[in-house]
Amino acid sequence: MAIITKYLTFHTLNHAYTLLVNSLSGAVDIIDNNAKETIESLQQGLHPENANDIDLITTLRMRGYIFESEGEELAVLQKYRLIDQSSNEKDDRVKFVICPTMACNLRCTYCFESHESRHDSRIMAVTQLDNIFQIIDQVVSERKPAIASINLFGGEPLLPSTHSINKKIFEHAAARKLSVYITTNGTHIRNYIELIKRYQSDTQPRFQITLDGVKEVHDRRRFRSDNTGTFEEICSGIDSLLAIGSKVDVRVNLDRENIDHLKELIEFIAAKGWSSNENFYCDIAPVSDHHSKGSLPNLMPENEIMRKIGELFPDYWDIEKFFRLLLFRVLHHINNVVDVRNKMDNFLRFHYCEANRLQFYVFCPDGYIYACPESAGNEECRIGTFDTKMELSQEQIQKWQGRDVLRIPKCRNCKVALFCGGGCAMAAININNNIDDPVCNNAEELLAEYIQSMRRKIISKYC
Repeated sequence: MAIITKYLTFHTLNHAYTLLVNSLSGAVDIIDNNAKETIESLQQGLHPENANDIDLITTLRMRGYIFESEGEELAVLQKYRLIDQSSNEKDDRVKFVICPTMACNLRCTYCFESHESRHDSRIMAVTQLDNIFQIIDQVVSERKPAIASINLFGGEPLLPSTHSINKKIFEHAAARKLSVYITTNGTHIRNYIELIKRYQSDTQPRFQITLDGVKEVHDRRRFRSDNTGTFEEICSGIDSLLAIGSKVDVRVNLDRENIDHLKELIEFIAAKGWSSNENFYCDIAPVSDHHSKGSLPNLMPENEIMRKIGELFPDYWDIEKFFRLLLFRVLHHINNVVDVRNKMDNFLRFHYCEANRLQFYVFCPDGYIYACPESAGNEECRIGTFDTKMELSQEQIQKWQGRDVLRIPKCRNCKVALFCGGGCAMAAININNNIDDPVCNNAEELLAEYIQSMRRKIISKYC
């Protein structure tokens, strides 16, 4: 007997219409109450005989909502996984993450890195860097990725003490025409502007810088070891980067401490003129406790963040003018479908992130290679060494690379698994001590809250 796919969620738009979201086929449809009743009957094992219902069932089958059996549904899922693997092989992307140091000049209240790693003042040696770029040449030659790039990470990569090694990184990247993406706290941009300008045309540097609110709010959260704030230096750095044509992604990390101040930040960004600059982007992201230490009392689950945003900005248009939601991964597909300005991409997310496709090679001053930037310095997450030549542990690589929603037992029957990809592997290791025991962050609830926040837009556009 025909069955309704398990990868289906219902979202009420108003008294007359419901939104169907199918994470297996990617179908998103608006139905009336009669169609909803028919689908619910099918879920209960009933088979409607009404002619209109039969026509609807034919349409539902074409849209990927109905299968003859669970075996047929599983076969389709496995076929899609093969298609996804083939697509990723053709569009392979590799990010070579270099951590010049694990030391940091800030003491942010919610930092995911350990106290020990932030106080590790080792700086990557020139010989290590030379080995890294030999490895980069080797990997690029063998894998032939569609895109290869350098990412600077840490710790804080742009410290005065790392200027010399960063100069060599830019030299190597420029010689190979590799773009450079830099995750920095932005406090020492002024010391790097001339270096950035010198290599800008060859490396096209792009920066992610965190700004958690207006001055009073930000300085309570992101401060130096002497407790002085960083807001003014960061804003000055953003101004300097935009002035020379660099792309800047500002990240706003949200929790209960700062979410009520989002409107103030929007006003500040608009007054600065940043939002009208084509090189400026702004992303909001949840503060995450991937170590589950219980030391972050202001944490908000992602669905609660989305609910609060819906309350602060009842008109969805007000929030979308300023903030992207790229860091809420489960929302990518629905956002692409509803907002036609966004580029459509492959909605299937069998893996959570690049780490599960071995698209990260993370090099640290300790001489080890890691699969994920957040795992840097974690002994259990080493996948190889590079001090002399690259030696990789295939056992460790398989642990990361083979992780997908079909391998993870709890994900196989999840309604939104193919939008989520199994959640963060690093969080699973730290919180559950098992890479295949996912940390879901209320993914299904987040999707529901987001659709509610967009409800008026969907109705006005499609109903």
